[in-house]
Amino acid sequence: MRPTAVSPLLLVLSGCLAEGPEPTFIEDLVDRSAVLACAAAEIEEIPSTVNRLKVLNDTLLGVIAAGSREIRLLGHDLGTVASVRYVQEGPGALLDPRDLELSGDTLLAVADRVLARVQFLDLSGRDRGRLDLGFAPQRLLRYSDGYLMSATLLMPGQGELLFRVSGGEVEGLGVRPLHIADSQLRTLANLTVLEPVGRGRVVLGHQFIEPAAHLLDFDDRGGRPARATRASVPLPEGARDAVGRLPRRPFTEDALMALAAPILESASDSSSGHLLYLTRSGRRPQGYYEKVLIRVDRDLRYLDSFLLPVNAGPFAYLPSRGEIVAVAEDERWYRCPLPPRVGP
Repeated sequence: MRPTAVSPLLLVLSGCLAEGPEPTFIEDLVDRSAVLACAAAEIEEIPSTVNRLKVLNDTLLGVIAAGSREIRLLGHDLGTVASVRYVQEGPGALLDPRDLELSGDTLLAVADRVLARVQFLDLSGRDRGRLDLGFAPQRLLRYSDGYLMSATLLMPGQGELLFRVSGGEVEGLGVRPLHIADSQLRTLANLTVLEPVGRGRVVLGHQFIEPAAHLLDFDDRGGRPARATRASVPLPEGARDAVGRLPRRPFTEDALMALAAPILESASDSSSGHLLYLTRSGRRPQGYYEKVLIRVDRDLRYLDSFLLPVNAGPFAYLPSRGEIVAVAEDERWYRCPLPPRVGP
């Protein structure tokens, strides 16, 4: 199985030049990818669509579900450990929680996109302070003595994609957004994932349109990254036609669904420093876009991949169990053990 690169493409829409490294495609990835044996998981009902599923520590998963007014903390056995109810007005309010982290055992930090803040809550939902950001946060990562946060680009002229927050101070880290003339497509192109991959490195990867990621190396003191590079995100050969193409307005649902989706969701493997990410295989065997889970090393070099037998969305990886927990489009939950990896 060998990766192939293609020259950067001029995107269809005016003003949209592919700015990243050359896209990389794995020629026979789908044919060589084993199908995961996913089994339905027993879980107390989550009341609405899951927006975020995330490993918080060695024992807990965090779940943000749309419209539920609660954040659920689950054990790795998927049993409910805590249900943190929140209000939408007054102290401690949340309107659009997008990501979360747990400090210690009892303090939740929740990134709210609409309110452009990080809200701190205890496990009873009580207000423990807030930090106003001045931008709409998307992904949140506890790092060193503070947090890293990626931004959702909602306003013209936003020039920073990644921020560091420490000691109440918000600092842009000089990661520039991908430029696209159309505002809606620009927002989509700059939706990101944010994952630690060990030894001080963090991956900031694009979810749509741009098959590339920023590799940010921090030293032990935190602060600004000591080194930042861009790398191609390996994709199946079947995704080749989607890369480098953008629709023109008026956008149809089919046209937006056909956009390249390099990293729909991701999770890091804390035991190895590997990155797992979900992307489209390029096939639609059952009427929906088939998903493939790709594993890469910290330099984004392809290691192996697995086909998903369900239409998976949010997922988390549990190193202690060697499995992913995934939520499908029909809101059913699944456990999918990963075959043991041979080699580094």
